[in-house]
Amino acid sequence: CEPDCNGNGVADACDLSSGTSVDLNGNGIPDECEPNRTWYIDASAAPGGDGSAARPFRSIGEGFAPAISGDTILVRDGVYTGTGNRGLHFGGRDLAVRSMNGPIGCVIDCQLADRAFLIDQSETSASRVEGFTIRNGSSGSGCGILVEWASPTIANCIFVDCLGVYSLGGGLALEVSGSEVKDCVFLGNRAEEGGGLYTDGGTARIHHCRFENNFATDRGGAIEAYAGPDNRGLQLSHCEVLGNQASNVAGGIDVIGPYGG
Repeated sequence: CEPDCNGNGVADACDLSSGTSVDLNGNGIPDECEPNRTWYIDASAAPGGDGSAARPFRSIGEGFAPAISGDTILVRDGVYTGTGNRGLHFGGRDLAVRSMNGPIGCVIDCQLADRAFLIDQSETSASRVEGFTIRNGSSGSGCGILVEWASPTIANCIFVDCLGVYSLGGGLALEVSGSEVKDCVFLGNRAEEGGGLYTDGGTARIHHCRFENNFATDRGGAIEAYAGPDNRGLQLSHCEVLGNQASNVAGGIDVIGPYGG
């Protein structure tokens, strides 16, 4: 008499407790039994929405809560502030988080209280952050977005005025990542290493991006890249690097290989 939504002859609760099924959104239903959905977000919506196009959620975090891998979180124009719009954790889910009309009209203002997104549980390139301006992010690593041991796609985003005092990656940090970062702008960000972008390990691909007026208190005003003997570290192409500065080494790009700088 217990629910068995996937019809495998085992109660859903037993599937979840044994790890046969996963429940990454924590609602007690195996994820494979839920249909994929698009969750709509609108900062100007009335409270109490259900995430539908007609009754959108007010914060991006409300869209994250019920989402499962394969879902899309579609964000309408507006300025998104407060705890529901920063420190957003993908939690192992391959989510597509996109603005409806691009980064100019869709702003996540972290108010120097946290980063916007954390992606650190083996999410694949199907995970996507696209079309946001992320400003005033602040954290120890990846002040705008931190990616660790995951390989999402980050596209058409503007990282501006994100900063940390003793931090790695003012705008974005990629650690052991095969991420693709494309059509992004890094403007006026600040960190100890990698004022705009920091990478360490993996095979990140950065292309068609602009790095302008970023600052590192130590090294890599625009980009700081560490490459180990078993990885290529960074593939960079078709990028502009303009007016970046560092107090110590490499106002533009600093690459440190397995045997030193």
